[in-house]
Amino acid sequence: MESLDYISKNDYLKRYFEDIPREELRKHCRLVIYKPQNIIVKKGEHINFIGIIISGRALLVNEFANGNAYILKELKLLSIIGDIEIVSLAKGSACTIESIDECTLIAVDDKVFLKWMKLYHGFALHVARRLAERFHESSNENGKYMVYNSNYSLISTIINVVDNITGGKTAENFNIRLKNTRKELGERIGLNERTINRLLQKLKNENLISINSGKIYINNFQLQKLKELKENLQMDRRKI
Repeated sequence: MESLDYISKNDYLKRYFEDIPREELRKHCRLVIYKPQNIIVKKGEHINFIGIIISGRALLVNEFANGNAYILKELKLLSIIGDIEIVSLAKGSACTIESIDECTLIAVDDKVFLKWMKLYHGFALHVARRLAERFHESSNENGKYMVYNSNYSLISTIINVVDNITGGKTAENFNIRLKNTRKELGERIGLNERTINRLLQKLKNENLISINSGKIYINNFQLQKLKELKENLQMDRRKI
């Protein structure tokens, strides 16, 4: 299947590219396939294309000079890569993007993308609206991190991990071991291992989790208390 076929069969893509002549789309849109765990974009490197994910998933990862890397977001179907950097004329990508599984993109070269924005005002409006939506979403996410402290983020993550293990259905009495490492927990919420260790110790001291030989355990009583604490934090936005 060619890129034009995907565009024709997807309502969102049809609206996004509706002002671009069909011949232009046929000439300049191409399919690019990345194997699992391949780098799509490396932080700091110049991006010379925009890509729209039409199958598979990718991770948005921020890497720091000290070697720490934090997963910021999972990019799913119809996520767009490279538009912010190209429109802003940035010299390099702010983050690394890595495929999770086999990932297919519809790609357009940066110069063509900018030419389309100049020639087709409807297309430029779609691009601007999409960027504004993402900025609004990002602002909301940043606001949540400002309102809810790191402890709230860790509590939410632990609850989600347990729910994923049990499918949301738990026996009356259980004691579950979390298989996630402290590093993995930190990557989910953008915290380093030292901070995660400190927060876990605080939860342990309050009998909200158990730690045995470095492993994290949680029973039904503790899970219920964590959920109640999370609800209270959502309601009054107070710090623990």
